[in-house]
Amino acid sequence: MKKTRKAFMQEHPVMYAAMTTFSFLLILYLTAFVTKGVEIPGYGGLLLREESALIFTMLFLKSTGMLSEIRWEQDNFMDTLKAGAFVLLLDILLLQYERILMIEEDCLPWTQIFLFLGFIFLVGFLEETVFRGIIEENLIRSFKSCALGRLKAAYCTGILFGLAHIINRSWSSSMEAVLYQMLQNVVIGIYLSLIYARARNVVGMIFLHAFYDFTSLMMSGIYGIGSLQEGVQSMDAASLWVLLIYLGPIIYLTIRIVLDEKRTALRKRREDAFDQRLLMIK
Repeated sequence: MKKTRKAFMQEHPVMYAAMTTFSFLLILYLTAFVTKGVEIPGYGGLLLREESALIFTMLFLKSTGMLSEIRWEQDNFMDTLKAGAFVLLLDILLLQYERILMIEEDCLPWTQIFLFLGFIFLVGFLEETVFRGIIEENLIRSFKSCALGRLKAAYCTGILFGLAHIINRSWSSSMEAVLYQMLQNVVIGIYLSLIYARARNVVGMIFLHAFYDFTSLMMSGIYGIGSLQEGVQSMDAASLWVLLIYLGPIIYLTIRIVLDEKRTALRKRREDAFDQRLLMIK
């Protein structure tokens, strides 16, 4: 079965990625159905949903052999943070702004904050493991690790990442708002996928993703103002202006991936030439 899966992945990499995304969506819908009706204050209900999704996803990945294919090496952790410096800086600035804005507000009980932190960590862990650790990594291997192959894998993964947020329709009454959120996540997904394409470290991506979600949701998770559901419901065309912020980093990372390959090739040619001169001297 493992050989058949790998052969299919090599022959139809995009279809394989789409099928993996669809399988992940089925798991999310299953966990939404199983946990439906469970009332836990704050982010407790969402945390329970993510925990259930994590268990089912890990069982699925283990049974298919995909879990063992994830690159858990941490050699490029700092490279991941450097490549994601923009989102870290943006989130830190946002965090400081929201901290000043909410300075006079009382925080939620520590138990509610703990549930919120657990939720954002599981979301980052689950989504990065599936989309960057499995889908994008398999696409890079199928397209070959050249610059063009990594770019194709990153853009394809980003699109699938955004489309997968159709899952929010399971609790949102507004399909239009969900579509706007999907479009937003396509752009953010491409940005995150380009970071992974450059550094290829899943652990670093989990950190970036969780930190991004923390700063985006801290007003509801720390101060109890609004909620994730209300944030999605409020999405409209005017909300998409924030996507312009990500266009510059996306273009920059795209160019850097191409330039990095050219620099590596040039360095290798120089090293080969140097080795040949040494052989001639000997």
